Amino acid sequence: MKKIFGFAAVVLAASLMLAGCGRAKVDGSGWYNDFEAAKKAARRQNKNILLFINSVFDTEGTGDAVKMLLETPDFVNGVKNDYVCVHFDFTQIAGDSTVVKEGATSKEQKAAEAKKEAMNSQFEIADMYSIQTTPAAVLLTKEGYFVTQVNFDYVSTSADGYINMVELEADAVKAMNDKVAATKKGSNQDRIKAIDELYESTESEAQQLLFVDIYRKIPDMDKKDESGLVSKYLFATANADAYSYLKKLNVAEAVKVYEKAAANTRVNTADRQTLYYIAANILASSGSREYSSILDLLQKSYDTDPESSYAEGLKKTIEYVKEMQTQEAASAEEEAANAK
Repeated sequence: MKKIFGFAAVVLAASLMLAGCGRAKVDGSGWYNDFEAAKKAARRQNKNILLFINSVFDTEGTGDAVKMLLETPDFVNGVKNDYVCVHFDFTQIAGDSTVVKEGATSKEQKAAEAKKEAMNSQFEIADMYSIQTTPAAVLLTKEGYFVTQVNFDYVSTSADGYINMVELEADAVKAMNDKVAATKKGSNQDRIKAIDELYESTESEAQQLLFVDIYRKIPDMDKKDESGLVSKYLFATANADAYSYLKKLNVAEAVKVYEKAAANTRVNTADRQTLYYIAANILASSGSREYSSILDLLQKSYDTDPESSYAEGLKKTIEYVKEMQTQEAASAEEEAANAK
């Protein structure tokens, strides 16, 4: 099986073909192509979501099954009482068909840009659900929270087998919906406990980001930190907010998010030290030569707790960055002298 995200950069960089730009949100077989529209429909109808993704790198031998799923209404009709079905099509991203031809009109170029933006959004969503190989079918709650990936074998050409595979996951879907419902009931402490259980039961860090709108409420729900979880979720919220900037390659704003979180007096010492270090690491990893800013963040991290198990490593990192700063300054002076 091949990973689909090897070609993500191609999509992000290229203008996509015009075909399908103006198609309806639901096709003739009942599949949505607009994820946000599907989520609205799922909430309105109180249904879960089934997301199906195929690509140019689909596993060999799955073509007939994929065609059956997408081009006949049998599968969607078989699950429509419980699911809104969404399809992401990543099969149109290679070759000349993916670029706007020379001489394209302004209208055609705008349409291609709209198509590219939609595809980029779909890639972000697929990445969020940790989709690594295609074809893939995942089950989500109506809010878009990940439940499980369905174990389709893509051998059968009958819809019944695939419908049965979805039905086998009914208990997992119910369990997740029950966890989500628990975050909305009872006292604040009951809800905080339920939020923490939901968060901890989700193994993937990428999927934990999906719950940010729930767990970012914890600090306001627990003014006195009776749960002992306020610092944990200020940290988790910072990760989620910074990620939203990093995926747009906006390093400066991501660093600000971590700095602001670290300065919050409700963050504990260990988390504060880590937040400052993450901010410094992101800035350094971006190729930045803002040595003063990097050193300032590292020093704040060290000063937060000079006795921690990480302090010695931080000291060595600070020394290393200072050495790099000195060497670069010396090289710049030498170049300037040579230029004269």
